[in-house]
Amino acid sequence: MENTAEATPAQRRELARLIVTASLTYEEASRMIVGLRRERSPLPPQATIDRLHRALEDGDKAEAGRVLAAAKRQTRHGCWLPLLSNLGIHERQARRLMAAVNPQPKERKDE
Repeated sequence: MENTAEATPAQRRELARLIVTASLTYEEASRMIVGLRRERSPLPPQATIDRLHRALEDGDKAEAGRVLAAAKRQTRHGCWLPLLSNLGIHERQARRLMAAVNPQPKERKDE
């Protein structure tokens, strides 16, 4: 766990206790605590990026939307927009591709 801000106060206390009483490093103590939030990497795996490029080249919007949704789940907070920029995909295009796979029902306005 790289950032203690992601841990709950109880987890932070348990980390401190383990480090002091068991003479563990921070990383060792982090691994010992059950239920720690799974870390996301800053970028999705290269295989995911390759699948996205193939889908976009083939014009398969449904597959591109599925891959983008998976990549967004795998990407650490704050790294999504820079990733899209590096891939040459506008945020709006990514949202539309992902929405095509999982459409959200539009709310009806009662008149």
